[in-house]
Amino acid sequence: SGAHGGNGGAPTEETVGLAYDNDDPNRFVDVSQNVPLQPGKRYLVKALVRTENIRGEDIGAGVCVKFMPGGAYSRGIKGTTKDWEQVCFTSDIPVTVSVDSITVRPFVRKGCTGKAWFDEIVITDLDRPPVEVLTSSVYRNRAATGTVAFIATLNLQTTNGWDAAFSVTGTGYSRRLKAERFSCDCAAVRLPVSDLPVGKSTVVFVLRDPSGKPVAEKRMCFERFTGPDTRKVHFDAARRTIVNGKPFFPLGIYVDPRDKGCLDVVARSPFNCVLPGEVLEPLEMFRECERKGLMIVGSVGNYFAGIGRKSDYATEAEAEAALAERVTAGKDSPALLAWYMADEFPAHLAGVLERRRELLERLDPDHPTYAVTCHPFDTRRMFGAYEVVGSDPYPIGKNPDRDIAQASGWAAAVRKGTFGVRPMWQVPQIFDWIAHWRDLKNARAPTYEEMRSMFWQAIAEGANGLMCYAYNSLKWAQGLGHDPFDRRWADVCKAAAEVRERESLLLSAEPPPRLGPLPKGLSARGWTKDGVRTVLLANRLLERLSGEIEVDGVKLPFELPPIGVEFRTLEGPGSEK
Repeated sequence: SGAHGGNGGAPTEETVGLAYDNDDPNRFVDVSQNVPLQPGKRYLVKALVRTENIRGEDIGAGVCVKFMPGGAYSRGIKGTTKDWEQVCFTSDIPVTVSVDSITVRPFVRKGCTGKAWFDEIVITDLDRPPVEVLTSSVYRNRAATGTVAFIATLNLQTTNGWDAAFSVTGTGYSRRLKAERFSCDCAAVRLPVSDLPVGKSTVVFVLRDPSGKPVAEKRMCFERFTGPDTRKVHFDAARRTIVNGKPFFPLGIYVDPRDKGCLDVVARSPFNCVLPGEVLEPLEMFRECERKGLMIVGSVGNYFAGIGRKSDYATEAEAEAALAERVTAGKDSPALLAWYMADEFPAHLAGVLERRRELLERLDPDHPTYAVTCHPFDTRRMFGAYEVVGSDPYPIGKNPDRDIAQASGWAAAVRKGTFGVRPMWQVPQIFDWIAHWRDLKNARAPTYEEMRSMFWQAIAEGANGLMCYAYNSLKWAQGLGHDPFDRRWADVCKAAAEVRERESLLLSAEPPPRLGPLPKGLSARGWTKDGVRTVLLANRLLERLSGEIEVDGVKLPFELPPIGVEFRTLEGPGSEK
């Protein structure tokens, strides 16, 4: 903190802030300072920034909080400011972050030139609200049949003496429901949809302290409708994707729309949908997917402004207008599966994404939104933003390999963070890290056996779809002298074909078998199809694993090779083949 020039003048010699002056776009200086912030907390960051002729393609000058992995950024400032401008943003520090990795960094983004000054950087600890989100377990809070859970996410130190209750009011209907589940992070209640009035109801959650005083209140709208769900894409109680009334298992792959031949190759593979990701695809790609029998997850993740990311829009209103035009142009495509709303957004942008989800719902009631996170252990903090959620663990070949069990660990974290009520399309690794980090030593692609393990680990932990990353990364790796594309693509398709072959099982809505406690190192999931029970066993370890698991109360012994995957079919009580 220091003097920063009075009367709108240039910074004075008395300033003890930071000055930056750069005329070479290839030069980048990273100035950082460790700060004693605490994982799991939310902070408000304020700073004063002044610029002179800041130019370049990126967002310019600002301040960020960085940690491993990830960070939170202020808006960027470019050009020449008339006076000091304040930047302000919130940062949620992930619960898994190492304290030593947390830094505050004034920045001028790489590729930018000019002068900038930074002063009075202040970080304030924010108390998290006791109640953050109120939502339901059903897609877009609308249902005709089945059971609905109302869920409030909480931030409490204790529940001793506290009271958590829900109330539902509708036409000629009023009911108070005490929370069936009440813990420091969640309050929830379940009831049959048939118990609620037809039409719209208001659901209110009230949290009271031990004295009986209301501490916080949240409300939402729930609708009970009659007849079939006519939305083009929606989700049922088993979180299956329903497309035009039929169940669909999304087995997708990220592609680069600039690769004109990619759809021809993908259409001949086991994959049934594509996801262009952050690169905006032309609308012709929607029509081409329709012709080739593929579905597409349309990209709308770049229509933001003022959130600390590179943007083509000066204001949020301008970004939203462009978004509306984009959605209107593409929403009637028969090939459209969902909208890709956000890629790896940090938890402090939860409110931004929740508002964007609501906007997309208004713009296109027929298609869901999809968001991917690289902070799976912070999923609960973004619960209100997600309709379909995934995480993207990439553990193989990043000098050295990380634990391949990350594939199941991240999926389990997402499932737990969303209380098991959101569809989950996981993003498994098929690529060689050299395609993205060209100076990385000892980089390699996952083997067929590793891909197979990661696919089934994710499904065993609750994934309702897979979106593999990424088709064009395989080509880029070949161009850098690594694996030939044809060989790698054959392995990818072989692993994907095994998932596609089990599609009817994965889409079964019959009540699944009950699985007992799982031995350490094992992920498992069961299905019932035509009365026959099938159990998936996935060894997460790099060593053999043996033991037993209970299926409907009957002990089932198993022995799996390292990262082995096995399906067991049980036709009757105690029988197996």
